[in-house]
Amino acid sequence: MMPQDCPPMPPDESWMATYGDAITLLMAFFVLLMSFAKVDLEVFDSVSNGIGEHMAKEDRKSEKDHLVKSMKTMMVVEGANEVAKIASDSEGSITLELDTGAFFRPGSADLAEQAYPFMKALYDELSSPLYRNFNINVEGHTDDEPIKTIRYPSNWELSSNRAATVVRFIIAESANDTRMDTNGQKYGVERYRLKATGYADTQPKVPNRDASGNPIKANQIANRRVIIRVNKSSNYNKVKIPKFRRKAKKAAQLENTEINVSKNIDIPIKQIKGTTDSIISNPNEEGIKEFYPVALTNINESAKSVKKKLQEQGAQTKDIMAELM
Repeated sequence: MMPQDCPPMPPDESWMATYGDAITLLMAFFVLLMSFAKVDLEVFDSVSNGIGEHMAKEDRKSEKDHLVKSMKTMMVVEGANEVAKIASDSEGSITLELDTGAFFRPGSADLAEQAYPFMKALYDELSSPLYRNFNINVEGHTDDEPIKTIRYPSNWELSSNRAATVVRFIIAESANDTRMDTNGQKYGVERYRLKATGYADTQPKVPNRDASGNPIKANQIANRRVIIRVNKSSNYNKVKIPKFRRKAKKAAQLENTEINVSKNIDIPIKQIKGTTDSIISNPNEEGIKEFYPVALTNINESAKSVKKKLQEQGAQTKDIMAELM
C-alpha cells in the first residue's frame, strides 16, 4: 500500500499580531517625536543669536590678536615702547596710548619733530587692508592744571586739538597715499572711519592730586595722553536671517501681492460701473450720444489698466514663488 502525502498545513500567521503591535508602537513613537519637533521661533532666535555672537567673538579675538601682534612689531621697530602702550579688550578693540610729552610740544597741539617718524609708521599700519573694517577714534586727555592762552582758552580746546591733530595727520597721509592692494583698492583711511574727541581732565587714569590737594607730578604726566581706539565697525555682528524665516517673509509679500491685485482690479471696475451708471441714468438719445464715446474710452483705458496691473503683479508673484522654491 502506497503511503499517502500529508495534506499541506495552513500558513502560520500568528507572527502578524506581534508585527502589527510593533508597527503601531513605532508609529506612536514617531508621532510623539513629531509633537516635540514643533519649532519655537523665540527659542530658535535666541539660540541662533547666541551662536552668532559666539562665532563673532571668536573671529574678533583671532583678528584682534593678529592686529595687536602687528602693531607691537611696528612699535618695536620704531623704538616707541616707552612712550606708547598698546592694550586690547574683550570686545575686540585695540587701544594705543601715546605720551603727549613725547609727541606734542609743551602746552600745544602741534606735533613734536621727533613724533613724525612714529606717526608715519602708525599711519602705514592703520592704512593697511587689515584695518579696512575698523573705525579709529582718537581721544585727547590732559591733567587738571589749567591752561589759558589765546589759542587754547582751556584744557578742552587743548585736548580736542591734540586729538584732531592726529586725525588730520591720518587724513593728509591718506590723500597722498598712492599705493594699491592686490584687489585694486587704494590704501588709506576713509574720513568717515575717523573721530576726534577731547575730554580735558575729566577722565584721569590716576588721581592728579593727593588727599591734601597737592599735585602728584608723576600722575599728571600719566594723565596727559592721547588714546587711539581701533574698533570694529558697527555692522560686524550683523546676523543673517535664517532661510525659513526669509521664506516666511516672502510668503507674506506674496499675500500682499494678491491683495494688491484685488485692489488694482477693483479700481478700473468701479470706473466702468460709474460710466455705465451714467449712461443708464441718461436714457435719452442725446444722453447716449454724449456718454457713449466717454464710456467707450473709459472701458478701453480700464481694460488696458487691468491688463498692465495683472502683468506687473503676475511678474512679481512669479519672482516671489521662484524664491520660495
